[in-house]
Amino acid sequence: MKHSMRIRHRIGPLATVFACLLGIFLPGDHAFAQTQCTDQEMPTGGLTEIHAIACTTDELSDNRMAESNVSIRTATAETTGETEPVYAEDCYHSTHGYEVLNEAEKEVYNALKTTAHTFYTEDTDAPEITYAGGAMHYFSAVDNPNYALDSESIVKVLSMFRNDNPLYFFVGNYLLYSTITISGQTYITQFYISCVDDYADGDLRQEKIQAIETGIAQAEQAMVGYTTSLEKTRAAHDWIRDNNTYQYTETDEADDTVISHTILGIFDASYRYGVCEGYAKAFQLLLNAANVPNFYVTGHGNTALHAWNTAKMDDGFYYYFDVTWNDTARTDDYFAAGQTDFFEEHTPFTSEGEAWQYLYDTPDVPDASYQPETAIPYTDGNFTYCLYDTYAVLTSYTGQDEVLVVPDSANGLPVTQIKGAFAGNTSLQSVYLPESIQTLSYSSRSDSDVGAFEGCTRLEYIQMPTRLHRIEYRTFYQCEKLPSCILPSTVQQLGAYALENCDSLALLVVYSKTCSFLSASSVTASATLYGYENSTTHFYADAFGRTFYLLSDEEGTTTTISNITTTEATETSAILSETTGDSSTDTTTVSNSPPVTSSTATLSISENTTIASSTLSEKSVSYPITYGDIDRDGVCEINDLVLMHHYFIGNIHFSDAQKASMDCYYDGQINTKDSVSYMRYLTGLLSTLPIQPTA
Repeated sequence: MKHSMRIRHRIGPLATVFACLLGIFLPGDHAFAQTQCTDQEMPTGGLTEIHAIACTTDELSDNRMAESNVSIRTATAETTGETEPVYAEDCYHSTHGYEVLNEAEKEVYNALKTTAHTFYTEDTDAPEITYAGGAMHYFSAVDNPNYALDSESIVKVLSMFRNDNPLYFFVGNYLLYSTITISGQTYITQFYISCVDDYADGDLRQEKIQAIETGIAQAEQAMVGYTTSLEKTRAAHDWIRDNNTYQYTETDEADDTVISHTILGIFDASYRYGVCEGYAKAFQLLLNAANVPNFYVTGHGNTALHAWNTAKMDDGFYYYFDVTWNDTARTDDYFAAGQTDFFEEHTPFTSEGEAWQYLYDTPDVPDASYQPETAIPYTDGNFTYCLYDTYAVLTSYTGQDEVLVVPDSANGLPVTQIKGAFAGNTSLQSVYLPESIQTLSYSSRSDSDVGAFEGCTRLEYIQMPTRLHRIEYRTFYQCEKLPSCILPSTVQQLGAYALENCDSLALLVVYSKTCSFLSASSVTASATLYGYENSTTHFYADAFGRTFYLLSDEEGTTTTISNITTTEATETSAILSETTGDSSTDTTTVSNSPPVTSSTATLSISENTTIASSTLSEKSVSYPITYGDIDRDGVCEINDLVLMHHYFIGNIHFSDAQKASMDCYYDGQINTKDSVSYMRYLTGLLSTLPIQPTA
């Protein structure tokens, strides 16, 4: 058995294209020092001593916390929105990063927070650890739970911890870890997170904390008396902008000191300068204290690394705020900005990133910038709306119907949006949306945001309106029985988690060639996607390893379905591939069906095609009627499944025999259960479909 210790260094601004973010970990094999030794060779100050000075939760008693000589504002239920947090300073912190971690990662995150709290409230000096490349001050030594995390995972945890906790300005950007090798397999046993050297001294750190708290109190005083999100964000934005300047080096580059990249530079009156990370974290901190939901966001501003914020305004939607650019350009263009203009220059990191580029997914932002409007509450039966000048928004439904037709108007106004109205409804099975609906969006419940149909665990069918434009954040999250979803060509955006955790979702058809998928989490990984060649759906499937098949083009010409991308080699590719013409090897032909010559699995209907019964008239055949063979060509294939879905949305009319062939579940009814059964057959989960007996 042998041990080793490694350190991942901070990469300086000359080695990367840094605009303003200091100390972000870069993935890959960058320079690091490494030393290896056996148990007998372990020098003084090695692994055993490192473990001895680790600070664990058990070593921090409530009495020690209470004896802190630092005056921190006491958090109350009013400031946190629900209950008193674990630590008083939590009223300034976020939880978005914590929420996306797995259990092992959360355990490490919590250990970091425990020790960070001690460093914030006490004058403890940071201990020092030596390694082959030198020495490092650290504020936390954390055991790797069950050796579960690798170095990239701990980088993600530390990145999320820094994003969530702007008040802990002393958290460094070095990561030291120790490893153990057992039977040729190397495991990480413990992580050491650096403390910024300038603030390893407890007395100096407490002096800076007092200066920060004084500055925060001044900023909060400027926000007193404001009640709306617009007023609070404006007050916080203007205080930061009017009391600070962007810090450049002598060569006109963004300053790379800790002071500029943390809230220290913004709130300490001896500095009052910073770069984008400091600006954005200060804005995040003030909005958290004012109970305005917000996200700290990192990504690229034009081509450089950048940081900014989103915040929820009084209409219930999030908008973008870039306090840095508003200050440097002396503009207001980046205050409560909409997505259309903002995304021309900003690209956020999302959950598909790795290491330090990993970020939590954020709610959708409207296309246009925020414009305050007055909404009038209106209730009609089980439906509650917000009425605006020219439209109505459905915000709540209290009924328990299994089949529901959503009204198209409220008090004479067209219902154009649904905001979280059906979240958590466990009665709904089928929903028919009116043609007036353009947006399915999120709303606030308690201390979180929920999608329009989030948690509708019995929902099996939803009829999409042909004017639908956006399906936003968490719309169908955890709709675990929803088997399929067909999106009309008008849909231009699918938000983060929109179809995530939909365990039964087997089929997603996207008729738009330009629908924007905001994150890898927009669609659950198990779904098969159908779209046009070179469409955004095609690119999304290719980028994230999803199974994808081609639809016919808009002119109605037939395009052969081909398996573009699959995550693994599965039976799906065989079942949905071209047939060979030999009935003994044709995997799409049901037993007892006749041989098919040169048959291919094709989709020959476009979105707007209305197919009459004469088009699919029953053919004169001598073979048994096969359940699932809807177009009566003697073979069960994807074409039949799409026909079934067109029947569900009401633009196909079948003969009685064709209707009978759709009863794939063999229970005397035609519903989405049949669609699921058919998809299971096509993907190899069912060996055959039922065969109707001959007369």
